[in-house]
Formats: sequence, C-alpha cells, structure tokens
Amino acid sequence: MSNTITITVCGNITQDPQLQTTRDGTPYVNLNIATTPRQRDKQTNQWHDGITTWTRATAWGDTAQNIVATLVKGSRVIVTGTLENHPYTGKDGQTHNSTELRVDEIGPSLKYATASIKKNPPRNPGARQPANRGASGASQNPAPGNTAYGRDPWATSPYPEDNNSVANQF
Repeated sequence: MSNTITITVCGNITQDPQLQTTRDGTPYVNLNIATTPRQRDKQTNQWHDGITTWTRATAWGDTAQNIVATLVKGSRVIVTGTLENHPYTGKDGQTHNSTELRVDEIGPSLKYATASIKKNPPRNPGARQPANRGASGASQNPAPGNTAYGRDPWATSPYPEDNNSVANQF
C-alpha cells in the first residue's frame, strides 16, 4: 500500500492558468482552486456561503499544457491527485509546511456547464516518426485512425454501421 494521500477536489479556478517551464524545459502550471459550500437556511429559505477552502495545485507535462489550452479563470473543475508537503523557512526563521495537490487527473465539471472533448495527437517532438512505405518504397499516408504509435481507439465510431469504411479496416 502506498504512503500517499489521494484526494478529489471540486471547485473553481481562481485565475487563468499560465504555462511555465522548469530550467530543463518541463512544462508545469500552478492553480488555485476555491471551494465554497452553500447551505440553505430553512427558516429564511435563503442560501448562504460557507467558508472557502483554497487548494494550491500543480500539474506537469502534457496535463499542464492541456489545462492551459482548455481551462480559464472561473472554470469549475474536478481534480484528483496526491497531497505533497513542502517545508520552507519563513521570515520568522521557523520551519513551516506548505501542502499542495499534485494533479493526476483534471477535467471540467459538467454540473453547470457543457464541454467538448478533443483527443490530442501524441506529443513526442524529438522522436523520429517512422515512415509508412509501400512496396515501391514511396511514403504513403496512413489510414485515419492509424498513427506511428498504433491504432487510435478514438477514431472508431461506437455505431457498427459507421465502422465499415475503408479507413476503419485493419
């Protein structure tokens, strides 16, 4: 069993995500997520906001790039990740801990909004792409749904009548 704490947080992003990179070029994004519970007062029939919980979160790599391309300030999100403690020395000379959520998964909440999903092509900028060559040795375009990384499972329709095209035959 792992010694990590996995949590799920639902809340709103408090500022537009800004992509940053480490010295070695690894992309990351820092997020602040605000979660405010609401309760209805049964006597007055009015809603009241509770105390806001602020969660600091960091996402890395492709996830960070997808966040910046997709989410904006105010987006309601569902985030799953692990809690990490980062000790630091404060101005008072004392050692303090900062707890942060390392993002494993993140997505828009569909409670109050709709979303469109688009699968990204594989990101591997430094890799050499294998050529798809026919008998003549000339390069050919692969059928839709096939990539240098294998068959794309998202390219196939869930409806069998749509899967009879030449592009979906393997």
